[in-house]
Amino acid sequence: MIKNLDGIFEKVEYNENTLILLYKNKEMENYPDHWHNAVEIIMPVEGNYSVETCDERFNLKEGDILIVPPGELHKINSPSEGTRIILQFDMSLLNKLKDTTNILHLMLMPQVITFDKSPVSQRALKNILFEISDEYFKKQDFYETIIFSKLVEMFVIMARDSKVLDTLLVDYKTVKRKEYIQKFNLCLNHINNFYNSDLKLEDVAKIASFSKFHFERLFKQFANRSFYEYLISVRIRNAEVLLSTSSIPITEVAMESGFNSISTFNRVFKEIEGLTPSEFRNRYMDVRDKWGV
Repeated sequence: MIKNLDGIFEKVEYNENTLILLYKNKEMENYPDHWHNAVEIIMPVEGNYSVETCDERFNLKEGDILIVPPGELHKINSPSEGTRIILQFDMSLLNKLKDTTNILHLMLMPQVITFDKSPVSQRALKNILFEISDEYFKKQDFYETIIFSKLVEMFVIMARDSKVLDTLLVDYKTVKRKEYIQKFNLCLNHINNFYNSDLKLEDVAKIASFSKFHFERLFKQFANRSFYEYLISVRIRNAEVLLSTSSIPITEVAMESGFNSISTFNRVFKEIEGLTPSEFRNRYMDVRDKWGV
């Protein structure tokens, strides 16, 4: 459920016909812990805005842009006044593109773009959000295609300006850096495609023609986390989708997500999400029942 510009709740279903939602929020109401399968982009237009995730609090100023990954539990503390653009879209729009690995790794944790840290990117993203908003509310011919192209442009800007890419292999020449990025893209694609198989670090290292220990060190530089932390995050993200969109048994969810032991799955899931898979599914169903989604 979301509120429209008049403050009325509207039913929202993410399917092949509803992949993009945008609204200008002027509500002074706090939103308790919630999550959704859509990517959420929040930009205050007037006034500040506060968003809390499990690990961090983001105090957004006018023009700051926060990207909340799908499945990320977060809550919103609204100020007494202000306006903000909130854009939600299904990640499947970008997953279908061939060159999305650098975009996908941005979706592992919330990202915030500010003028202080990234002035060029912030200006560009801010302008694109206003253009998307204009297209969305005018709804002229081909507006969805235009919005899609602008979403791609946004994430390309973020991927190119990512601190991960900026700091990756700084001691290497540009040609070597590009070569390494291409190799790691192959590795990430392999992980994203075969996360539910028995993936081992040394096997993925062979794809990039690296030794196990060299690959392990470089992977952490590239992904800002270890190989196994990244693999687990991909598996848990898949499990979240299965738990929220299907009724298959939790044991099957664990196996489909690459966990060979239900006890390991339950333990790891709770360590990362703060609740068990069953509690996660029940909370999602409670939210759906509450709002009639």
